[in-house]
Amino acid sequence: MVDLTLSTLTVVKRADLVGRDEPLLWTMFIVLSVETIGSRQFVVRTDPVKGRLAKAGKGDTVAIPAAIGRFHSDANIGMVGVVTVAFDNDLRTNAQITAGYAAGATALNQAIIDHFPAYGFADVGAAEKADIQARVRDAVKAAFLDQGVFIAVFGGKPLGGDSFTRVLTGGSLNVNHTLTMKAKNDRAIYTVAAKLQFQK
Repeated sequence: MVDLTLSTLTVVKRADLVGRDEPLLWTMFIVLSVETIGSRQFVVRTDPVKGRLAKAGKGDTVAIPAAIGRFHSDANIGMVGVVTVAFDNDLRTNAQITAGYAAGATALNQAIIDHFPAYGFADVGAAEKADIQARVRDAVKAAFLDQGVFIAVFGGKPLGGDSFTRVLTGGSLNVNHTLTMKAKNDRAIYTVAAKLQFQK
């Protein structure tokens, strides 16, 4: 049994100068198993529109719905993880959110495919992680622009992303983790509380 749950998002430092932020959280779960190796589909997608969370000010904590915040499986999985991407969402349309998420998830899946010939099952190093982040970011930006320049530029403020992965070995795991998303120059900071439970 594997259960990876993201329960809450906290606005450590808000993006908006006036009023409260409108957090938008994207989640892309990563699964390495016999099935995903065979299909070459390592990213488990969620509905990005459901990532529109409640308005929040500095210090506020809001719930993350299970529809985007929980991965559960009883299959035999060798590694599990999650990539989170956050925005202070102001004007982005559902179509732009959906297109941006799809482009980012596709870029992430391709980056995982590209990892194995060069590195096998080794951990992702700092340089490769930066390259993957750039590939996902560029794909999302391009998709946003395809939906319209005005919304792409003024639709909301990006806070970047974070990731957490764990190889599943041994009999059991019970791990708490905090994911941190920061805007450029730390202009805004969100954190997400995560919990991984594993029982062989």
